[in-house]
Amino acid sequence: MSFFDISKSKKKKKDRDRDRNKYKDKHRANKDKGGDRSGDRGGDRGNKDDSRRKKRSKPMPIALSSLDSEEYTKLLRTCHDQSEPYNHLVLDPLYDPEKLRQVHEEVKNNMTATYKETDLFKLFQTGELGNITPDDELGQKMPELLKLRESIYSQEFRTFVQNITGCAELTDRVDFSGNAYTCQCHLMCHDDVISTRCVSFIIYLTDPDEPWTTADGGALELYPLEKETADPTAAGKNDASSFPTGMKHRSSLASLSFESLANATGGSTTAAPTSQSNLEQGVPAPIPSLNILPKSNSMAMFVVQPGRSYHAVQEVFGDMPRLSISGWFHAAEPPVGSSMASLKQIMSSVESDLPFVPIRASIFNGCPEDSSSKKSLEQELREMEISTTDMNILKQYLSMEYLRPASMLKIRNTFIEESSVQLYDFLNDDIQRLISESSFQADESEQLGSGQVPRYTTGMNKRWSCIGPPHKHRYLRYEDNVDTGGTGEDAGALLADIRQQLFRTPVFHRYLHKLTNLRVTEHRDEIRRFRPGLDYTVAHHGTLVESPRMDATLCFADTRTKEKAEMWDGGDVGGFECYIAAEDDTDADATAEVYKSEKEGDENEDGDLLSVQAGCNVLNIVMRDEGVMKFVKYVSHKAPSSRWDIALEYNVEVDSDDEYEDVSAEEDDLDDEEDGGSDMGSDDGMMEASGSDSDTGDETAEEYDETK
Repeated sequence: MSFFDISKSKKKKKDRDRDRNKYKDKHRANKDKGGDRSGDRGGDRGNKDDSRRKKRSKPMPIALSSLDSEEYTKLLRTCHDQSEPYNHLVLDPLYDPEKLRQVHEEVKNNMTATYKETDLFKLFQTGELGNITPDDELGQKMPELLKLRESIYSQEFRTFVQNITGCAELTDRVDFSGNAYTCQCHLMCHDDVISTRCVSFIIYLTDPDEPWTTADGGALELYPLEKETADPTAAGKNDASSFPTGMKHRSSLASLSFESLANATGGSTTAAPTSQSNLEQGVPAPIPSLNILPKSNSMAMFVVQPGRSYHAVQEVFGDMPRLSISGWFHAAEPPVGSSMASLKQIMSSVESDLPFVPIRASIFNGCPEDSSSKKSLEQELREMEISTTDMNILKQYLSMEYLRPASMLKIRNTFIEESSVQLYDFLNDDIQRLISESSFQADESEQLGSGQVPRYTTGMNKRWSCIGPPHKHRYLRYEDNVDTGGTGEDAGALLADIRQQLFRTPVFHRYLHKLTNLRVTEHRDEIRRFRPGLDYTVAHHGTLVESPRMDATLCFADTRTKEKAEMWDGGDVGGFECYIAAEDDTDADATAEVYKSEKEGDENEDGDLLSVQAGCNVLNIVMRDEGVMKFVKYVSHKAPSSRWDIALEYNVEVDSDDEYEDVSAEEDDLDDEEDGGSDMGSDDGMMEASGSDSDTGDETAEEYDETK
């Protein structure tokens, strides 16, 4: 069976509906059933069979042919030590070209791979290649792969790696697995720190007859550290001037030509030993400073350094598969400074840099109090009525359907029962048209979306800042307190006007109370742009809350055609917002951090609680309880547009201590009260009770440790 005889296990609609219902039950994470989310991100491999590492006759990589040259090794070490943004090396070529070509064909034609996707990655992955033996059926079909593996496992090569990287002494433990990144596959930023991993390596098996170019994407991105700031929680916020307009691309940093290495290092052969004691640590800048192309028969490697060796795999833009074998050489002990590992940072509870703003309780004076006594439908409809003053403001912005008492009561009942609701065509047609046209025009003029290859700095200016750090998130945030002399007609300015004139007002807070039966006590908000081929957020403990919190997100995405709408609905291009249960165990060492592997074929069925697709002019209201994290899935370059939104968060208090009642019996009565307009409870109506039919948000990957 071919490596490409792989299929994505799409969930049927009934399975997706089942997953939706998981969020209905008080939207609380079932931690006993959901398991440890650490299982989603791959893991530590067990001890290998030492018998496989017995010395045997085997070919050596080309890099080993010069091991007896001390001067040559020093030149490689100097090249390694002078590299940026942190020490790394690319051996090119690594192996005999014809033998590597055979390895490429063996892997392509004989290995099978499993499709895997989480908030962190999207890729195809084989099992552990270290488990294949020369005597089994698969091993007999891949003799050259096994020879390459034994060369990499050899003591000679491990000593060579120690000499050119200055790393700690390596043990005979080596991880070795295959990966395939097809179009739209990607891997988010991380530093690789888990357990005793010491040196990361990636052997590229891309098509030797089709040279890889920058237009194909799939580069290994290396990230520099963020500039120090007075406020560490503000790390990642940068002006466009902080970043280069162009990106350095390299297919290799080390040639095996002695002369070229001597020239590259100025003829110096002196290399200082690497020391972990003076390791510079921090958080990564939002934009990589170096991209390494996956050139066939090259091997990238770097020492795993906590809070330093940040890297990612850029989305693959082209049609050629990015094949590779990746793994780690292990040391006897974990690296120094592991408390700054990217995983530890993800599992920390550091919240957003945006502060909450108090909301005066007096704005709810005159609002009807909830009571435990049963109210008639007439009473409830009367309580939904909006004052003349508030109505005069709200009708300037909202669709009139959402201002009718019967519609509002139906929304409230749905929210109480489901803990989430989607309100389609929320803003009126005039405002929707202005924002849509402006945002879509920005994407078109900046050549974003629909398969176009983005630039890292696209869309960045004095008002739109790139927000990191990228091991947690990357997107653009609009700053409306910057005087740029603009016209106010761009999408950011229009969204800022809606935020200021509507969402931040007591009028809207009272309206929200009617829709949800919740009184908001504090709020914060931001205007975001998720650019195709660049932006995302990942689930991390900074999104956890100590008490219930309500999210209200107004989203704009290009759904002007049926095809575009279906792309967002299908989930393949990302951009959906997903709510998942957090793992119960916060001891990263005990769980092999977030990368720990699940058993083969095991899926985290209870992890995903709700997925909400990106849409145009849709307000998504979700009640987020303790133990729930959220993320916006990476937006693919194939997406029809950017995802633009106003993301609002509210700390709330519930009017009554009573549990939410079963209000479904009132639905028929409310339908009778409707005097026109859409059937808001139907599939094609304006309101929907829950999230999306996303296939990708439900499929949980098992591993994050062999994904370069």
